[in-house]
Amino acid sequence: MIDTKQFMSDLWGPLDTIFSGNLQILLADQEVPPGKLDNNRVIYKMISMPGNYSRQSIQQSDEVVASTDENFEHDIMRTSVLYPDGTISFNGFGPDAINNLQQIREWFNIPNRGDYWLHDNWNCSIRDITEVQNRTAFLETDFEKRYGFDVILNFRDVVEDRLDTIEKVKGTFNGIPYEGDL
Repeated sequence: MIDTKQFMSDLWGPLDTIFSGNLQILLADQEVPPGKLDNNRVIYKMISMPGNYSRQSIQQSDEVVASTDENFEHDIMRTSVLYPDGTISFNGFGPDAINNLQQIREWFNIPNRGDYWLHDNWNCSIRDITEVQNRTAFLETDFEKRYGFDVILNFRDVVEDRLDTIEKVKGTFNGIPYEGDL
């Protein structure tokens, strides 16, 4: 299972290095004390979780392994490899919003930057990056100017299950006792 909270937390470090700590970069659900929210900032969040397995393939393989139960010789190790997608949304605020978002977008888009970090740290790849768009919103009595883009990631999630085996069979067949190894 992919730990999306940890992924989003880990992603903050490389994003912060793009701006050498000179831009406020926040997770969407991060609490900010009153008066500490910068005008010039970028907020990001996972808008679709990598748990939506409906549009992806699953590969399975079984392997006979030594049993962890002393009463049995073998178990079956079933490995399932899933490829879920996840979408991260970035929104920029302030006078430098477009420029800040373009720098983050470049980090994802240019080979040897974001794609390497994503692969090396989270075993995922970039499937698509949208263009920076105007996402201005009307808030009660005024407009809040904002821009944003999305990154669609394809994760690789490996799940292993140890299954017990039936190694001996005991019973009767037509009244005759039977015992055998499988």
